[in-house]
Amino acid sequence: AETIFEGEAIFGSTKFATADSIDIPSDPHFVVNAFNNPNAPGVWYRYSTDELDGSRFGVELRLCNNQLAPETMIVFTGDDCHNLTHLETSAVLNGCPKVRITAELGTTFFILASGFQHAAIDFELVATKFRL
Repeated sequence: AETIFEGEAIFGSTKFATADSIDIPSDPHFVVNAFNNPNAPGVWYRYSTDELDGSRFGVELRLCNNQLAPETMIVFTGDDCHNLTHLETSAVLNGCPKVRITAELGTTFFILASGFQHAAIDFELVATKFRL
C-alpha cells in the first residue's frame, strides 16, 4: 500500500487494478454490497496518525474523480494488510466520498479506493487535517 501524508494529494487509477481476496472479520456493521465490495479491483493506501496531535486534530480523507463516476472508499484499521478491521465506508453515485478520522497517535489506517461494480476510475485522494 502506498503511504499518503496529511496535506498531500495522490492521483491514482483503478484501470489496471486487480481484485483482492481479503477476509473481513465478522463485523455486524459491514455488509458487502455493490458499493463496498472489498474484493473489487481497487488501489490500497496507508495513512498513519503519527504526525497528528490526537487530542486536537483529526484527518479527513476525500476521494474524487472528474468522470462523475460512482466510487467507493473503504477505511480499515490494522497492523498490516492481512489483519484488518473495517472502520468506515463512504460511497457516492456522484461527488466525493469522504471519511473523517480521529484516533490515537500511532494508529494505522488502510484505505481501499475502487469504482462502483468494478468500474475503472481515475481519482485523487486527499488527506486534510482538521481541528477538533
